[in-house]
Amino acid sequence: MGCLLKSRIALIAGMCGILAVGGHLRLGSSEAKASANSEPDLVAYFVSWHVMEHGSSHEFEYVGSLADPQDGYTDKSHSMNLEMTGSAIERYRADNGVYFDIRFLSVTLQHNDNNWIHNYRKGTPGVDCTAITHDTIIDPGAYSGFHADFATHVGDWDLIGGLREPALQTSKRLEKAFAPSLDYMTFINRHTSLEQGPTCNTSSRSQEYQLHGGFSVVLQGPKTLAADSADGTSFSLNRQYTYIPPQYPNENRYVTWTARAYRMGKCAQRKGPIPETDPIVENEEVHVDADDSEIAPDSKTKLHIRVTCDGVPVEGANVEIKVEPVDSSGGHIHVNNRPKGKLNGTDLTSANPSITLATDQNGTVKGPTGITFAPPGKQPVSRCLGLAGDYKVTATSEKFTDRSESTMIKVGLNGLVMLPPGQNYDICADSVNGCSKAGPWGTADHPESEYGTPGTIQAFQNVATDFWNQQAAHNTYLQTPACGKNPWPQIKVSFNDIALPWGGLFDMNSTWQQPHKSHGKGQGGDVNHIRNETCKNASGQVVPCLSCGGATVNLNTFLWSVLKATAQPKYGHWDGEVNTSGELHLHVEDQGQGPPSSCPADN
Repeated sequence: MGCLLKSRIALIAGMCGILAVGGHLRLGSSEAKASANSEPDLVAYFVSWHVMEHGSSHEFEYVGSLADPQDGYTDKSHSMNLEMTGSAIERYRADNGVYFDIRFLSVTLQHNDNNWIHNYRKGTPGVDCTAITHDTIIDPGAYSGFHADFATHVGDWDLIGGLREPALQTSKRLEKAFAPSLDYMTFINRHTSLEQGPTCNTSSRSQEYQLHGGFSVVLQGPKTLAADSADGTSFSLNRQYTYIPPQYPNENRYVTWTARAYRMGKCAQRKGPIPETDPIVENEEVHVDADDSEIAPDSKTKLHIRVTCDGVPVEGANVEIKVEPVDSSGGHIHVNNRPKGKLNGTDLTSANPSITLATDQNGTVKGPTGITFAPPGKQPVSRCLGLAGDYKVTATSEKFTDRSESTMIKVGLNGLVMLPPGQNYDICADSVNGCSKAGPWGTADHPESEYGTPGTIQAFQNVATDFWNQQAAHNTYLQTPACGKNPWPQIKVSFNDIALPWGGLFDMNSTWQQPHKSHGKGQGGDVNHIRNETCKNASGQVVPCLSCGGATVNLNTFLWSVLKATAQPKYGHWDGEVNTSGELHLHVEDQGQGPPSSCPADN
């Protein structure tokens, strides 16, 4: 593929000399080798860089013939912008300053290129041709951990130059492989869009590219990092300049280029792993992340924890891992001793709020498997759904207690929507107080208790509409000449709890446990019983509710039976498993989904 993007990208270091040979990258330098196995005393530097480049140009030319020198013209415009960042750890031999190895941490790149051409000829319409190209590194961490040394790579990967001579202590070179390509690693995503006129093809495509040779570089002037201090502990570069690329002679490219290198601690001089008991470990870095930052209430995720010293793995480091739920998250406003969750199947409590584990030879806790986090409250009776909310997981070095890192895990369901107020129904979730006050909100501890899937919400609204219409039809029948009776009062159906905004275990009594058993996914909900409904005359006095045949009917019993028949089987299935307050639960999308015999293990 050669030096891809050679005509488009100007970066910071010449990379076209890299060749792929025998599965390894080879560079043209004949630098003396140092054995990685001998591991001499080393000096380590952390190197970071940032490049921004942009430019634009416009050209206009007449295209004529001998008969008519001005019978047509071509109008061209071009623009580009690029931004790249990267970082690496580079090590040198302490005895002679020869480059030893480099480990890349990250490389990111964004590049956009736009070309526009307008061709005009007398007697024919103008033709516009536009080509737009975007290049992006798919995974910003694609380089993370890539290690190049003289044992496996012949050549000079040196970013900041050797330490061979005292003179280099005040002027270090930064002219080598800032963006070295990796053998057969696809890390550039190119999207090309061609939007052209009738004589040009129109297309749009996306494809991934393998870079064998990195980027072409046009860099004017010296390429040095100036020493920030006489002892050679830090170096920096801050340049702004312009240049004209050969392929666009009318275009000025503006470049801002900054770089920094500073000497790292003693641990970076070692190959690792380093036992934590080694006196060289004077500090530690702790890193923690999760496979999934968002999980469902009946799910779990793996946590990965690593301890390093100057980027080198530390073995035998004890790490304390704790979980803290975020108050008022997940729809639970009450904060009374909220459960913390589980780590590797161990319940975290106020008395035992954390677990402590040691790192292995790779500096990781439990190796690539990691440890398991699961939300609290999973029980078979409530369909193994834990408590929704935000959970903060923190890993802390036991030896260096000021060194820690945290990651957030959201437990909940996406896509639940709230039951809005409606003309044909009331929302009264405060069943603890007998629904003396209508909604649309719930209790103080769970103010948003009317969330469900779109299908379930629609079913509840349809139940309310059908129930109202059936009462109206019955009253019309009572007032026919054949019956001659007074109409009965029409009432709205009253809905109770459905689910919390993020789903999960719905602890109706604010105890972090059921009795709500099947409200975790918003696929069904409670309906309040109909009580104290009577017929009244024009003066407001209670009178019998007379049927067409003249019999006295209990209005509460009648309405409740109509409501139950309206909902089942058309919209759902009734059951009374929820609580002892008298409400019935209407299963909509969770019909037939009973509780399992046990929940999956959380380790």
